[in-house]
Amino acid sequence: MQRVLDLDPLDPWGASDLGIDYFLVRDWPAATTAFNRALEIKPEFVEAKIPLALLQVYRDENIVAGREILSQIPAGIDPDGEVSEARWNLCMLQRDFTAADEVADKIPQDRFLGSGI
Repeated sequence: MQRVLDLDPLDPWGASDLGIDYFLVRDWPAATTAFNRALEIKPEFVEAKIPLALLQVYRDENIVAGREILSQIPAGIDPDGEVSEARWNLCMLQRDFTAADEVADKIPQDRFLGSGI
């Protein structure tokens, strides 16, 4: 993925995918850098904001900070229910069941059934 980003340094997908690779091997600093790079390229890029929010939980055990990042995503922007699913996961981790219930209706059922989280 680093090679992809080297070939096209203005591609937010390349930076975000590199961040996912680092995320999966728990290299939190490198993942954070890659996701922030994607957001520098395209500030509204949801595909980098979601894992950046999850990093707050995995890296710092800070669910509130993760929910804050997700709250900055404007209403109505929810590709395939990804934002809602991330919000639901963080609500559940925080044991905010009322908020989780409100968000659950926005998640497509097939997304819930295939969730790996």
